[in-house]
Amino acid sequence: MNYGNCALCGRLVAYNTVRICDDCKEKKLELVINYLKENGVTKTDELCAKLNIPKRLIVDFIVEGSLEMKFLNADEVDQLLEEERKRNVVSTINSLVANQSKIETQKQELKSSGNKMRFLNRNRK
Repeated sequence: MNYGNCALCGRLVAYNTVRICDDCKEKKLELVINYLKENGVTKTDELCAKLNIPKRLIVDFIVEGSLEMKFLNADEVDQLLEEERKRNVVSTINSLVANQSKIETQKQELKSSGNKMRFLNRNRK
């Protein structure tokens, strides 16, 4: 989880994918729902362009269950969700590689410093 300012109102927010606070997210969801009610099934690119909403936010709405897929082109939704899965896998791999790199660096630092772990023998008289 990351922290930053909401891209719309500037309030501090904890976010995973899109840096938008819950209040602004609700407003955008209402815009999307109203647009889909008025215009029916639409392409995701068209929806994002008309409402100035990032695709990642649409994916978030679908994953959270806030937006039903029946309003969007089914093939596009499948593609968006597949992209999201791949993005999550890549993010996890990158995180693991970064952690492994940190561990290796710390091992090297310990070896080069000459410090060795010592154990105290408390039973010794």
